[in-house]
Amino acid sequence: MKEQVFIVTGASSGIGEDVSRRLIEQGATVRGVARSEGALKKLKSELGNQFSYSVADVGNWIQVKQCTDEVFTEFGKVDGLINNAGFGIFKPAEDMTPEEFTAMIQTNLTGAFHFSKAAIPYLKLAGGQIVNIASVAGKQAIPNGSGYNASKFGLVGLSESLMLELRPFGIRVSCICPGSVETPFFKEVPASMVSDYKLTTSDIAESILYVLRQPRHMIVDTLILRPSGRQI
Repeated sequence: MKEQVFIVTGASSGIGEDVSRRLIEQGATVRGVARSEGALKKLKSELGNQFSYSVADVGNWIQVKQCTDEVFTEFGKVDGLINNAGFGIFKPAEDMTPEEFTAMIQTNLTGAFHFSKAAIPYLKLAGGQIVNIASVAGKQAIPNGSGYNASKFGLVGLSESLMLELRPFGIRVSCICPGSVETPFFKEVPASMVSDYKLTTSDIAESILYVLRQPRHMIVDTLILRPSGRQI
């Protein structure tokens, strides 16, 4: 990863924070993106000059385009994009507001499209990579997860389409689908849907690095990660 430049969304906590650390340990430069400037500042104070940040809403195309263009202007390239930003609201569909449903689609799915679209011209120059962090909920439905399922099923489909579309240009697109992960996110998920055995953010970060390290002639299409339990 030495001297490579990565954009990581949802970088202020959880998987995004951990993969930013691991990329920097491997010699990469990381531009972290999130809405929480305080958390991003704290992370920069810990990670040093190899980490910079942009405060942006992934659902806002103008902000995303500006952020991506700034990274290319500053570093002269973009080698990789980790679309990690996401959140979930879990309740029966009849109780979910249209605004809640739209917000999940906008962040979890549209945000990944926005950053991919903005980065593709630069990734073509570098022969770069896109890694989308979806979920097992992008492969199997869960009750009270209509909005989250819709966003993650959509992200899996977006990833597969981008993989086919971009591989002639030397861009590799991969999708990682974790089950339960030990992050604050899963405190909001009903206990009945979460395994007692959870993956760690370090597990996911290592899996992202595994995907990124594969030889250029090979694409890891979809990687499903499950904890050692009987639930998701």
